[in-house]
Amino acid sequence: MKKILTVVTTALLVFTGGTVFADEWYITHEPASSEDFAHEQNVGAKMHQQAVQCLNVFGSRRVAELKKEFSGKLFITFFDPVRNATRLTMASKREAQKQIALAQHGGLELVLYGRHAQQHRRIQGLFQYDATWRAVLVPALTMTQPWFCGVFLHELFHASKDRKRVVEKRQRDTFLNPAWVDEEVRAHEFEREVLSAFTGGQYVHAVKAFIAHERDLRLRDIQATLQRRGFSAFDQLFSPASENEMSIRRAQVLVDATFLFVEKEGGGIEEKREAYISIFKKNRR
Repeated sequence: MKKILTVVTTALLVFTGGTVFADEWYITHEPASSEDFAHEQNVGAKMHQQAVQCLNVFGSRRVAELKKEFSGKLFITFFDPVRNATRLTMASKREAQKQIALAQHGGLELVLYGRHAQQHRRIQGLFQYDATWRAVLVPALTMTQPWFCGVFLHELFHASKDRKRVVEKRQRDTFLNPAWVDEEVRAHEFEREVLSAFTGGQYVHAVKAFIAHERDLRLRDIQATLQRRGFSAFDQLFSPASENEMSIRRAQVLVDATFLFVEKEGGGIEEKREAYISIFKKNRR
């Protein structure tokens, strides 16, 4: 069934600089042979396992809530850019029926897309939650586990919030209105929590150290200051990564530095909301 797009995106901007590697996509073209379909099945199994591992990364309250809601309910489909639709690629009819049952009874669809689909009009950010499909679109791309989990759980947070809206028969928040932005702020703060857990708190320490080091730092100067100083203090906490992942990293560091600076200055959600909108409008691709 063809679906219409309503999307929440994660990737805000692209920074350059730092050590990057060529993106390694697991899927580069539409399957045209039995070997292609077998490869797609293997990719689906691998990425399903990676997603499930994110729900067991650490025992925070938010992760525990998502684990309770989605454990055993994640299933993989593949994006078909020609038909603007999704498909199941399964090894057996029995496995396909199991996936269909999940789709019909509260499962969450993880739609994998390949390099060849990256420029499709549906793909608005590297990862995204599509509220109309009620699915998370995930790139079939190699990523380090901390950042895959950080971004994936960010989108799972959106999925959970959207499900609650559906149950309560509330309208979805419109793009960039206060409630929409507030949810995005919370999702980024959750992502920061995940990254901090992977690094034993060193990630947040590095962001706070950046803020403390810069005398007379002003909110509007944070992005330019980060670009001037570079990101080595953050990059050294994680393994080297591809260009796409480095883009996500730069965006998240900027958001985290901004929000933690707002907190340092005594600000709250309203100030974070204003700061996020400013970042978004300045850097939106």
